[in-house]
Amino acid sequence: MTVRHILFLFLLCVSAGSCGSWGDGEDDTPIVVAFKDEVLRQGELASRVPEGLSEKDSIFYAEFYIEQWIHEQAVADAALSKITDLEQKIEHKVRDYRRKLIVHEYTNYLVANKLDTNVDEQELREFYGREKENFPSKEDLYNYFFIVSPVEESRSIREWLKSEDAWAADSARNWAALPGNADIVKLDSQYADASTLNEMGKGYFGDLKKSKIGQLIRWTGVIHGMRKRYYFRLIDVILPGEPMPYGLIKDELRTILLNERKFDIIRREEDRIVNEAKAKKIISRN
Repeated sequence: MTVRHILFLFLLCVSAGSCGSWGDGEDDTPIVVAFKDEVLRQGELASRVPEGLSEKDSIFYAEFYIEQWIHEQAVADAALSKITDLEQKIEHKVRDYRRKLIVHEYTNYLVANKLDTNVDEQELREFYGREKENFPSKEDLYNYFFIVSPVEESRSIREWLKSEDAWAADSARNWAALPGNADIVKLDSQYADASTLNEMGKGYFGDLKKSKIGQLIRWTGVIHGMRKRYYFRLIDVILPGEPMPYGLIKDELRTILLNERKFDIIRREEDRIVNEAKAKKIISRN
């Protein structure tokens, strides 16, 4: 029987769903190819071909798998004949790998069923307070207020932006939220890098990065034929080597805390299992 004939029968069995259930029990489907005592049957071959392929692609993939199977069988046979005790060495590695896979699956089970993924703000901030020195900034970072307004300058917004009081910042946010008062608004505590300030300061005659902390800077520019008023106040600067701002590493801190919880769950469960085994005297060492 030719390879093409074998593959044709293989396609028929796949289409008809009659290739058996290789992997769930004894595979008694027809043999596709044999190498000494090892055989590749249609059931196994069908399980290796990805679903959804065209007839042409299925044949191509099946041919490729058959050639790969033959290649591996021939090389493995040669290796076993030349390397002393290779079968036993491989068996030890397989048992070790199987054991590690089982342990890995159990740790995944523990994490899925016992890990509390809720991390509140207080826990995050406390962790940041303890560990912030381990998260140094690699560049200058800037915290600032910035508003672009298409309307004439308002004395109120100017005074609010100059103020250090929380109520003043709230008043500025409320003003900026009114329709037509502001096109761009940044009145939060998030930091940005130097390139962001450079882009934002186009049209300003100076360097926003060199402005004094707390100083309100105002300028007027014309963009696309529209005259707009710009307000900028530098709030804080983080220098290279100083701790990263909380807001920029909050997600990273949460990930670290969750990983610590995972390791703790796994460690405590492993210790419990081993101690229980010792108590039952089912561990013996020579």
